[in-house]
Amino acid sequence: MFKNKFNYSKSPLLLFFLLFTITSTIAQPTPPNGKEWQLIDMMSDEFNGTDLNGSKWAKSDPQWRGRVPGLFKENTIAVNDGKLKVTNYKLSSPEGDYTHACGMVRGLQRNTYGYYETRMKASRTFMSSTFWLFNKRNEFSGCDVRTTELDITETVGVNSNGATWVDNTIRQINSNTHSRATTCNDTPIGQEGNNAQLGGKSWEAYHTYGVWWKSKDEILFYLDGQFVYEITPPADFNLPMYLRLVTETYDWNPTPSDGGMNGSADSRTTYYDWVRSYNLVDSDMNTVDTVSFNNMITELEQQASYTFDVTYEASTDREIVVELWSSTNWLQQGKIVVPQGSGTATITVNLDAIPQPGQGYALKTHIRPLGTTWEDALNRDQINNITINGTLSNDSFDTLTFNIHPNPSCGVFNIKLNQDNNILSDITVYTISGKKVYENTLKTNTINLSNLASGLYLMKITKNGKVATRKISIKK
Repeated sequence: MFKNKFNYSKSPLLLFFLLFTITSTIAQPTPPNGKEWQLIDMMSDEFNGTDLNGSKWAKSDPQWRGRVPGLFKENTIAVNDGKLKVTNYKLSSPEGDYTHACGMVRGLQRNTYGYYETRMKASRTFMSSTFWLFNKRNEFSGCDVRTTELDITETVGVNSNGATWVDNTIRQINSNTHSRATTCNDTPIGQEGNNAQLGGKSWEAYHTYGVWWKSKDEILFYLDGQFVYEITPPADFNLPMYLRLVTETYDWNPTPSDGGMNGSADSRTTYYDWVRSYNLVDSDMNTVDTVSFNNMITELEQQASYTFDVTYEASTDREIVVELWSSTNWLQQGKIVVPQGSGTATITVNLDAIPQPGQGYALKTHIRPLGTTWEDALNRDQINNITINGTLSNDSFDTLTFNIHPNPSCGVFNIKLNQDNNILSDITVYTISGKKVYENTLKTNTINLSNLASGLYLMKITKNGKVATRKISIKK
């Protein structure tokens, strides 16, 4: 939920569609309990006018003319048809070392923690299309006289470098955090970044690029409303920054021999449909979302299915999940949807195999918005040190055990079954929310999941009716 104090000037029908889109298709991340998102008027724009709003944005920066050979020109910037457009072109004659015109739009309002997003379609040129935040070094004192930069996305439309990694850049959200120009020796410098696939080239379609600047060392990135990765910046990101929407040239993607500007104006234009920024504020709602187990469970009998009762309070329709864990691994979960209100929910957890008797089991439950994952949980409860009673020996169980390394990994994992070889084992990989993202027959000791985005997954191996599950982490 968010508080909207921004005056949209679109037609009533379009306003209805816009508000529906904000709250459903491209909604902001779920705020913490008792909080909601409030739009920052001076850092948001629907670009409905005929010129850039001079109270919010500037078309130039007296301290930065652009990276050679791209010179920032105000005539590259236009607002019409409900969009901000930055159209690159080749200068009719060079201006010193500058041969091309590009554009820079900078915000006049600064802010720290919050959520920032834009809906953007990149140009089909060797120049960049970007959306980022940047501080003004001279506004601070002491060790805070330093530069921080938060790149939500930076992409190009044409590979003039020739390297494969540039082709990848065109098809990704590319994010970075930078710390540089420090005053004190103990302030770290450097950069940390990550990327995720768009599903196509950056100039082929609009995408919504967002960042939740959560704290000085927690920065979460979103693509089309979905969380894709978290970056820990190289230094504390606790200084207020300004928005920037920039097209420019890069040293690593040089000007093509033909100048690179032979396409239509449309192909040379970066389009920004809108920019929206939000602060977290106290919610007006009195209802919070809670969940807890009804009973303090200490023992369970050995069986393949368990049913548990949880008490909940939901401010709207929510998902409730109950998970059973061994001392080392996630075993299985059950999930239901509950309506707004309060009550008791009964949830069944069907296991892939009967658990072994012993101690150290745990039950976990959480309540979350519909269609989200455990990372978006609004409230949690957990019971530890549960004993499962039974008489079957370990040899009676249809279970496997296996080792996997490295874990975390960039996507390539080595797998070794402890009691047998790996050949012809069935392997399935799920997101934490339960979506199947990989399925195959394991024919070697290695599995390559480098096409998956960074994050946590569940790997399930089945062989001869025996099953084992492990949580894996992909970090790129």
